[in-house]
Amino acid sequence: MSHKCPNCGREVEEQVKFCPECGTAQKSRKKEHQPAASQSQPKTPSRKLSGQNILYLVALLSLIVVALYGYRFIKTGTKTDPHSNLPAAEPATQSPMFDQEHFQHLQENLKANPDGFRENVDLANFLYDNQRFNEAINYYSKAIEINPNQPDILVDTGVSYFNLKKFSDAKTYFEKALKIKEDHINALYNMGVVSAQLGEMPQMLEYWERLVAVAPESDQAKAAKQMMDQVKESKP
Repeated sequence: MSHKCPNCGREVEEQVKFCPECGTAQKSRKKEHQPAASQSQPKTPSRKLSGQNILYLVALLSLIVVALYGYRFIKTGTKTDPHSNLPAAEPATQSPMFDQEHFQHLQENLKANPDGFRENVDLANFLYDNQRFNEAINYYSKAIEINPNQPDILVDTGVSYFNLKKFSDAKTYFEKALKIKEDHINALYNMGVVSAQLGEMPQMLEYWERLVAVAPESDQAKAAKQMMDQVKESKP
């Protein structure tokens, strides 16, 4: 490429620094061809989480805690009611070996007494423990028809729906449990989890604040409080 000397007008090659005709120094024109994008841009400060970011954070944290605390009951090894207000100790990803013999035994018990509340619950619990949630729901539903005033069974049904990612159905059953027992720890905790999953942040805070008020020393309340504190700290 070439240009005209600003002094005498002679054509001068781009790389020549002085005009061969008049000796005038030539200005470099490389900068004129640099694209605007190459110029340095001012840096903007990092932004705090807000809006959808907070929602995503809470949903993620909720799912993590569900993996630790979203179980039906703790297996203590004692012959007590299998339901309790504490979560199970095993990780969510682990499931017991399917005991075909025990499964057949439970089926035989139910066949002998198809309208038995305990028989339906026992089979539902077994299927739940083996992560066969659709099948478990069938027997939980039958048990609820027989005795609709058992909040533990309603919560179990809700958690089964949650594991199937049917969050609205899960919420319905947690709400039913709370109508029967308004301070049910797992129902309050799970309502906070499913509310966060559905993007209902005020409801999440409402249920978890109730949980902290009625059972401040429970593992569920401690986990809920930790997440609420993180949300509050993340607000702009």
